[in-house]
Amino acid sequence: PDYLKQEQVAALFEAIPDRCFLALVQAAIYCGARYTELANMRVGDWDQGNGSITVQSGKGRKKRYIFVGDEGSHLFSSICSGRPDDERIFLKSNGTMWGTNHQQKLLARARKAAGIKKHFSFHLLRHTYGSHYMLSGGDIFFLQKQLGHSSIETTSRYAHLAKQSRQDQAKACEPSFAGATTSPTATEATLH
Repeated sequence: PDYLKQEQVAALFEAIPDRCFLALVQAAIYCGARYTELANMRVGDWDQGNGSITVQSGKGRKKRYIFVGDEGSHLFSSICSGRPDDERIFLKSNGTMWGTNHQQKLLARARKAAGIKKHFSFHLLRHTYGSHYMLSGGDIFFLQKQLGHSSIETTSRYAHLAKQSRQDQAKACEPSFAGATTSPTATEATLH
């Protein structure tokens, strides 16, 4: 799947002047939730103790828990602090709820301001989360749970990134035997 590179994410964050929209975009990047899931999250869905957000009715009306790292935890904690449990976490700057397609024009403006030429929808932020999760060495089965995919086949679109990450890690972590006295060709000769 297509996704935003780390420097593009940073540029996108910098290009969003509206703090409420920025929080929505950051949440999508930090937890991989769908736009409608984010728009429907309530303060009481955030559990600071275990760093998880409950998606009460995701796609297919399924409930799931998304665990977040330090940046996501800081974001959700700062937004939810001191607010009533039944209030929506993400509200527009005028205090109203995010509705269908309310994010599109704001995202298009931010994309242009960030200098990202490729047009993309809000859903790409979900792909960005999944892609970076796998590039960081994440487990594909855990990613399936995080994203709420009903089948591993859907999540397997990210599998090629896991291979790339494993290859990079294998090169970076290869043991060095530079001090060994036997050359590979001499070893091969003794094994035959």
